[in-house]
Order: sequence, then C-alpha cells, then structure tokens
Amino acid sequence: MTNLDTEKTGYLTQQYDKAVAELEVQTKKYYELEAKAKEYLPAVEQAARSAEHKLKNLCEQKSADLVKQASSESLTKSLTLVPACKYPFVAFVVGLILLFGIPYFLGKFFGLIVSIGIYVWLVRTGMKKQGLLNTAKQRESIQKLSTFPVLLMHFSDKESSDSTFPYLAVRAPVKEGESNTTTWKMDKQYGDLKNADFLVINSSASVNSEFAFVHIPENQGKPQVIGVRANTDGWDWSLYCELMEQLGTQARDEIKAIQSYAEHAEESGRAGQQVDALLQRIKTLKEVEINWSDVSIEEETLDRILKLVDLFISGRKPSPKGVLLYGPPGTGKTLIARKLAKHADCHFEAVNIADLKAGHIGQTAPKVKELWKRCRENAPTILFVDECESAFAKRGGVDNDSFGNELVQTFISEWDGFNQAAGQVFVIGATNRFDILDTAVLSRFTSTVEIGLPSDKERRKILENEFNQADFKLEVSDELVTETTGMSGRDIHTLVATLVAENFNSDLDTDKIVEQVRKLRGKSSTQIKTLSWEDIILPEQSLNEFMNLGKELRNSERLEKMGISTPKGILLYGPPGTGKTQIARVLAGQSGLSFIAAATSDLKANYTGQSGSKVKALFERARSQAPCIVFIDEIDIVAGSRGGSSDGFVQEIVGQLLQEIDGVASKAGQVFLLAASNHPDNIDSALLSRFERKIEIGLPDESSRAKILALLLQNKPVDFDVVTEAENLAAITAGLSGRDLSSLVTRATRKAVSRAMMDGDDIENIKISMDDLNSVSRELETEE
Repeated sequence: MTNLDTEKTGYLTQQYDKAVAELEVQTKKYYELEAKAKEYLPAVEQAARSAEHKLKNLCEQKSADLVKQASSESLTKSLTLVPACKYPFVAFVVGLILLFGIPYFLGKFFGLIVSIGIYVWLVRTGMKKQGLLNTAKQRESIQKLSTFPVLLMHFSDKESSDSTFPYLAVRAPVKEGESNTTTWKMDKQYGDLKNADFLVINSSASVNSEFAFVHIPENQGKPQVIGVRANTDGWDWSLYCELMEQLGTQARDEIKAIQSYAEHAEESGRAGQQVDALLQRIKTLKEVEINWSDVSIEEETLDRILKLVDLFISGRKPSPKGVLLYGPPGTGKTLIARKLAKHADCHFEAVNIADLKAGHIGQTAPKVKELWKRCRENAPTILFVDECESAFAKRGGVDNDSFGNELVQTFISEWDGFNQAAGQVFVIGATNRFDILDTAVLSRFTSTVEIGLPSDKERRKILENEFNQADFKLEVSDELVTETTGMSGRDIHTLVATLVAENFNSDLDTDKIVEQVRKLRGKSSTQIKTLSWEDIILPEQSLNEFMNLGKELRNSERLEKMGISTPKGILLYGPPGTGKTQIARVLAGQSGLSFIAAATSDLKANYTGQSGSKVKALFERARSQAPCIVFIDEIDIVAGSRGGSSDGFVQEIVGQLLQEIDGVASKAGQVFLLAASNHPDNIDSALLSRFERKIEIGLPDESSRAKILALLLQNKPVDFDVVTEAENLAAITAGLSGRDLSSLVTRATRKAVSRAMMDGDDIENIKISMDDLNSVSRELETEE
C-alpha cells in the first residue's frame, strides 16, 4: 500500500498510517483467535456425529415399535390367514388343508398338533406382514429423517447488526468454504432465544437446508422443536417432533461442545469484523485525495463524516441514523452529500421543501411516506434534505405552520420506523439556520457537523482549482488568499468567473488580480472602511498593545497551528467618548478582518424568548463572514449581573452570549468578540470572566489632547498655528474626552461658518479663530 501525500493531507496520512498499523495488529489477532476456535471444532464434529447416530437409533427403534404395535392391532385379521396368504381363496384352501388334509394323512391326534403349529406360524407371519404393510409410509418417513445431517448451533447473547435477523448464530460443523456464522430470526412465540443452544436437523448436506431446530434449554427443561422448512401440517410432523424431542433429551452432553466453540468463534468473528472495517477505512482514506480534491472541508471533519457513512454501509450496530451539516451558504454542503452517496455506492435521494410539502392539509404525510417507501425499496439509501430548516422548523414556532407540523411529525415517524431495520436509510440534512430546527428532528441526527467557511489553506486550494479549470496559469499569492477572507467556496467560484470574464483577452498577474478582487468585494464586502492607527491618539504603550493585538488577529490561523491561542474575547472599558468604538474599527481594519457592530437595540427583543435568538443570529452572521470581529458597544446595558433586579431579557442575552463565546473559543481563528463598556463592574461576572483581555481606555492626558486637537484641526481653515494653539488649548481642557474635543472643534467650526455667512456667502472667508475655540471651551465648562 502506498501512503497518502503527507504534504497535502497531513491529518489523513496520520489516520491512514494508524489504520494500517491497526490492521496488522487486528489481522494477527484474528488468525490467533481463529486458530484457537478451531481447536474446539473436532469436539463439535464428534458431538454432531454422535447426535446423528442417536437420531438414527431413535428412528430405527421407533420403526420397530410402530411395526410391533401395528402387528398386534392386526391379530384379528391375521387369524383369517389372509395377511399371510395374500389372497382370501388361498387362505380358504390352506385352512381346509390344515383342518382336514393333514389330520387325514397323519392321523387325527398328530395331524392336529402339526396343523395348529403351522396355523400359529401363519398367523404370526401374517401379523408381521400386515404390520409392515400398515406402517410402510411412516417407516419411510422415519427412514428419511434418520439420514438427515445434524449440526450444532448457538445463538449469541448479543444482537446481530441486522435487526430483521436479530440473532447472531455460530454453527458447526460446516463444509469448507461455508461460513460458520449466520443470522436468524425466530417467531416471538418462542420467546427470547439469546444464548440458546440448538440441534439443527438439515434436510440435506447443505447448511442452508435447515429442516427443524431443537432448542435444548440449560435448565434441563423439555426440548422445544421449531419447524423451519418442514411441513408442520403433515401427518408425520407430530412423529418427527416426538423423535426430535427425544433426541434433544439424549443429546444434552453433545450440546456442550457448541457452547465452548461458540465462545471462541464469536470472539474470532468480532476480530474479523474489525479487520473488514479497517480494510474499508484504509480504502476510504486512499480514495480521499482523488474523490474529495474538489471539496473544501477540514480533514478532521471529513474523516468524521466518512466514519459515520462507512459504519452505515457496514450494517454494524449501532447503525447511525444521519448527520446534520450546518454552516453558511455556499460552503459545499450539497456537494458533500452527493460525494458521500458516491463514496457509499448506494441509492441517493435529494429533496427540498417543495418535494415534501403539499398544497393542502392532509396531503403532506402521503408524500413523505411515499419518499420513505422509495428509499427503503432501493436500500441502502442516502436521503439528503437540503435547506432542511424550511422542512423541519420548530413545531408551534413562528417559522412553521400546520403543513410543516404535519411534515415534521410524519418524517419523524418514518425515520423511527426504519430503526427496526438498521442500515437502510441514512439521512443527511443541510441548513444555515441551525437554531430554528425542531428539537425532535435534531435529536435524531447521530451527529451534527459544522461546515464552516474555508480556511486560508482551503481558500488557496479552491483558488488554484478554479484558476486551473479556467486555464489561467496564475500563482495564488498570500495576499490574494488574505483578500478572499470570509468568502465561501461558491463566492470564490463566482469571483473567479467574474475575473476571467473581465480579463478574457488580457494577461493576468497577481497584483492586478488582487486589485480587482478588492474592487469587486467592495461592492458587497463586509470589510470596513480602511482606518489606521494614525487616526487614533493613544498613549504609546496602549497603542503598541493594540497594534500587536491586530497582528495577532491577522495571523490567528497560523498561530493556532503553532499551538498559540489568540484571544477570543476582548473588553475595552473606560469613560464615555474615549474612542473605544473607533479603536474597534481600526483594530478590525488593520487585522484584515470583517467587522460587525451591534448596538444594544440589536440584541434586545420585544418579547421574552427572542433575545437569545437575536444573539445567536448575530454570531451566525459573524461566522458566515469569518474571520470576523463582533463589536458590542455598551455591553453592560444588555449583559448586567443576573439575578436580583435583572429582567428576563438580560438573563436570556447573557446566557446566549456565554454559549456563543464558549463556542467561539472552540473555533480557532473564526470569530472574535470585542466589547466596550463605561461600567465594567455592572457586567455579569460569568460573562466578564470570558474576556481574556481587558484594556482600559482612559481620558486623554494633556499631550494626547494636544495631538487630538491638532488632528481634528489639521484640515480645517484656521487663522492660527495649529500645533502651538492645540497645545495651549489642551492645557485648559483637562477632563475632556476625545468625543468632547471633537464636539468642541465642531461647535467652533459652526460659529466660524455662521459668522462668515452673516458677512456674505463667500465660503472663502470662513476662518476658525482661537476666540471660537476658547468660547466653546468655556461653554463646555458651564455645561458640566
């Protein structure tokens, strides 16, 4: 076996090597167990021959008993000598000879004695002949039974993988090439037969010609005869039952041989199943690089799904019922489902809400039942339900109606129905609205798997495939990979198609492509307006901390691969107006991440039970644009301490935020929560502990105020030296925040504009003076 390409599939290569190593161990174990089991086989063979011999003796004895009984019952008829002489006329003549002829020639006394002797002999001969004649059919049937081969069988105490034939059985002896393991079903009238022992009477030498089972209980109870392919309505069935019950009683010692053999054969069989499973796993892993090269999916996730499908196809228990794929649109969920059906080499049914929902109440259930009937008839089947949030929305919720309720109830009923026949239908659901799915449907999926947006490595792979298919020889640069951050596989396909269409007759180079990607994404991009740290005035230490944090977030995926975690929760706290929101936007811009800003009104709903959904929807949106920064301003308003006077909305929001933050922490390099608060002490303690970094943004000192004022005034019309007067103004504005300073400059600008407009409408005369700024400064002091 050749190994997979380690560079391309490191994780899968490790799994492949692990499976090969396990196969070697399991194969060795299997042969050892098989050899051990074979040591007990001669005893089983001897026990089966002994049972056959006993059956033959019982049949012979029964035949003799039947003849004897029939002979006794034919005494009256035999006295007429007809049975012995065959014909009545001959019997009449023989009677005359015995009565008159012999006494006449030998004398009355001696002749009479001879005649009586001959008569008795003829009567006995006639009785025997008549007995043989009357029991001919019975003896023929018994003779046939005596030639039937006998096997020994043991039912395991564990169920088989096929619920239609639940009993896992070990039988012996069998011919070379025939399996000593099989599965059986028995009518419920015979009770629970797990761990039961049987003599199996076969009608021929074939192991698939079972005539009847003789159940021999462990408690010395009466053996139970179970007809398999016998004509139990025939007149000889009761005779067979009598003989087989007697055989069961006599063969209690013989049955012990199959018990010892079965114990080791079952262990060997389980080891064989492990070998088969490992062979299938190795085959699956070898085919991944070929069959899944055009699918963008994490290797661990793909391996997890393939294991479920392989288990489904194998028929081993417990059989998985299905898998739910959830994630943003365009991430390849439908393609994955079709690939899985091809991998399983089984029937594939793909449906959506239109295929399941009827136009009138009462007509949806028949459509669902017909679908399941078709799936079972073509089993094994993979049933794919696309956009299943439309079909399986919560019953009684705002996203469902009476048609939907009927659909969900019927689908669940049919889904549970195939549980009695494992390995028939495997359901794959795909959704990007995980939160609105009916809980009963969710609970029936064996596993839920998130298919997220592609990582940098996966985006590079997609871009390379798309450009190759378009016959464009272009090296995919790191910059291009970064520019496609937050895009799904479908988005990248559309992007490349657009690029190819617009550059069909021109040569493409990386710089040109990157420039066009930025332009195209600008039309509907989640990227924020570009800002730099030069737009933010902070103390040097704080500025360096934020700049380093931005670099961490930009390289989060690479850091995660090195085992270095990046903070998933960051809290900015300090007085109002200190630029916390501006810092958040710059941090997102400089790290190259998408940015979603949520106000408190975006989280708090009008009715109880809806706020949690709004929080969940916010983070789902962020995951769809990942890597992404979610910014929540004034978080203390909606996430105050729970208990006491807090309302139900706050408790709901805090509870959902905790779940989402914990979920964010488990997803490397995807979503980062950045929050701002003027009152961090009011934030719920559990939520506050989730923020790995807490950074204080205080009021600006005099030097910072001077820089802020200079930045605000640098492009405005003034009649003074900006740098000098900004320093003077900073000295008299202690205690003002950045927002206050911005307001000061804005109001001073308004004064200058109003003055210029009163002197005329020439805007060239607009000049901001120090008097304007000092006047507004005094007004601000008065307002405080």
